[in-house]
Amino acid sequence: MNYRSARWDPGFTPQDVTALASITQGSVLVAGDPELADEVPGPDTTILHEPAIAVGATNPADVQGAVRFSSEFRLPLAVMVPGHRAPSSANDGVLITTTRMNQIYLDLRGRTAIARAGALWSDVVDYAAELGLAPLVPSYPGTGIVGRSYGWNAGHVRSIEVVAATGHLIHVTPASDPRSFELLCESDSGDVGLGVITAMEFILFR
Repeated sequence: MNYRSARWDPGFTPQDVTALASITQGSVLVAGDPELADEVPGPDTTILHEPAIAVGATNPADVQGAVRFSSEFRLPLAVMVPGHRAPSSANDGVLITTTRMNQIYLDLRGRTAIARAGALWSDVVDYAAELGLAPLVPSYPGTGIVGRSYGWNAGHVRSIEVVAATGHLIHVTPASDPRSFELLCESDSGDVGLGVITAMEFILFR
């Protein structure tokens, strides 16, 4: 692990990073690591992202660890999901990448799908088609399932799994918290004001 420069103080120590890595199944990289550029390229390669630390999450627990790390050291928090640009707040903060969280679970009887935050709409379409089903998708299916592009289709979302600012994993539904549910559906992909979305459940159609 390398730091960007001797004069730059990220506010945490190598031991803190090691502790985070020990509870993270995915990758944990700090500024200066040669692998960082490959971890956080984003869809627009002309934009340089320079987070203090990047967590390549593989599951919700990895996201929880990153959120708690951000809170403990008072670092900005941002999320990069496939097909969407990470916000500028990723620089000098904690950046969570969700590419590895691309699992998709289909319920044929219930005609629903649960997709992790790193899944692409195109993958959901392909998997659902094998069962004779289809989701309603945005105009460009190459984007991730999380992002403002889904706001128009919020009526077909059943529930949202989100890691709150406290680090707790919660499920939000139209019945449990209507206002938060609406805001989460309409939020931008990198917006973490209400928490980090880790999965969405939505209706499929024949």
